[in-house]
Amino acid sequence: MDGYASLAQMAVYLSLKEDNEKNMGSNDAGAFAAATSNYLFGKTADPGHVEQFTLERIEATGNQIIANDDNIRKLVVQSLRVLSIISGAIGKEAVGMDILSTYGKEFPETPDPDSYLALIHESIQAMSPSVQETISNM
Repeated sequence: MDGYASLAQMAVYLSLKEDNEKNMGSNDAGAFAAATSNYLFGKTADPGHVEQFTLERIEATGNQIIANDDNIRKLVVQSLRVLSIISGAIGKEAVGMDILSTYGKEFPETPDPDSYLALIHESIQAMSPSVQETISNM
């Protein structure tokens, strides 16, 4: 299921990058999308991203996206649940607890692999055609 979570993060990254390219150069758009998607999926911030954009900006943008985009919110919350289960199984601390404590109650507490994969496909279908095409070519 970790591979599914990676696919979900890649889809969110591509969607954010595409949105960011409207207001930033391509390199900055990609870096900011990576920083934001890493935050949303409970990954440690890259020091270069923090230096370039500030942690406050990265987190504020991630929080704004998850608050305003139902598709991404559902995908992120369920992915964080999967990643937290994996983290717990290998003795690591659960990830994304700040997001889960805010939005987790909106969704089932335990994703099953079949419904999680279906959610990923459904979420990708709700994204732009160019994101869908990039994902399908991976």
